[in-house]
Formats: sequence, structure tokens, C-alpha cells
Amino acid sequence: MTIKGVEEVDSPREKLIDHGIEVLQSHELLALILRNGTKDQNVLNLSRSILMNWSLNELFESDINDLINISGIGIAKATQIRAIGRIFELLNENDVDSVVNVRKVKNTKKVIDIIKNQYKKYYCDIINNEMETESLIVIYIDKNMNLINTSFLTSHLKKKIFLSNSFLLKECILNKAHYTIIVHNHLKDKLSFSKSDKNSYEKINNLLEKIEIKLIDYVIFNRNGYLSIRNDEKK
Repeated sequence: MTIKGVEEVDSPREKLIDHGIEVLQSHELLALILRNGTKDQNVLNLSRSILMNWSLNELFESDINDLINISGIGIAKATQIRAIGRIFELLNENDVDSVVNVRKVKNTKKVIDIIKNQYKKYYCDIINNEMETESLIVIYIDKNMNLINTSFLTSHLKKKIFLSNSFLLKECILNKAHYTIIVHNHLKDKLSFSKSDKNSYEKINNLLEKIEIKLIDYVIFNRNGYLSIRNDEKK
């Protein structure tokens, strides 16, 4: 199923189902709410044109009369937008915490969820195939398998990322980690562990063993999915 007036390859609905809502841009989120466009514009182009003159905050804080006067928005779309705006108001009034709760790091999917939540632009760039360099994330975990902290390393000059032993040891000790997980993106569409990945895994594992910290996983991912070296869990 696709949104009316939008090619399936560009459909925000399909993109959401395949990759999660975090990868959607503002006009794509608005397109999901509006559902369809006009006789002159498909819903994505309509959403773009609206957001050229209105911010999302302004849109959802507007009253019905203002919304109806926006080109391409009639009574039906205006009431949908206003209803969502009212929900935001009620959430704020009740002081509902909108921050995603960090759960125990039980599996590779939870690892990817951490990346989505903490590094949204990085994750979105990878899913949208806009990443030109490799980046690396170190996840620090306590003895109860709860997330402590993360480190993000990237290189704007080289495609390959370098993780120094001194940095890793220092951050593991400062964060009082019992376990760590290494995550980095692959630029190629084919998702498989390279010889370099396997060597890095062994070297990092041996290094951390010296300070009694366990490397519990090494995860690679790209726009097509992820792969865990621990159990070859692939998705």
C-alpha cells in the first residue's frame, strides 16, 4: 500500500515500515498526516511547499481558520492537523516524558535502536545512502547489561575510521564499563565481515581482556541491514 499520488519507491509509508520512523524527513512525516495531495501536486510536493512557509511548530499550533487558508489544505486536512496539535498540547500539560527509555542491551536489534535514538542524522544518512565515510560507535555497558554511554568517532578525510588503543582503554575505564560493543557502518551494499573487521575484532577483544572488560559484540550495518559477529545475526 502506498500513499495516493506517490510512487512506491518514494512512499514515506514504505520507508517507515522498512527502516523506522526516525529516517523520515519533516515533509515525509507531514505527507503521512495529509495522506493525499491535490490535483496539481502529489502529497510529498504539497508537504514541501507548505513547509517552505510554515515550520512544523507553527503548523500544529495554528487554529482551523489559519490552516484552511493554506493552499492545498481543506477542512479535512485542517482538522487532522489541529487534532494532532491538540494531542501535543495535552501531552505537554500532563508533563509526559517523550524521551525514549533506554532498555537493556539484550541483542543486536537493541544495539541498532540505540544508534537510531542517539545518532539520528548518522543513521538517516546511512539509510538514505548519503554517507561517504565510515564512522564508528563504541557502546559502554554496565555489569547488568544497561547502557552507560557511547562514543562516536568519524573521519571527514578518509573513508576508513581508526580507533586508537589509548582512546578505547581510557573511555572504558572512565565510563566504568564491564562490557563494550563496537558498531560501524559499511559503505558497500553487500553486508559481510571483511578481513579487516575480523582482525579488528580480535585485536580489540585481546586489548580489553587485559583490563577485564569483555567485548560482547562487533556489529556492522548499512542501508540494507545489520550483521553481528557474535552470532552472525543478520537482518
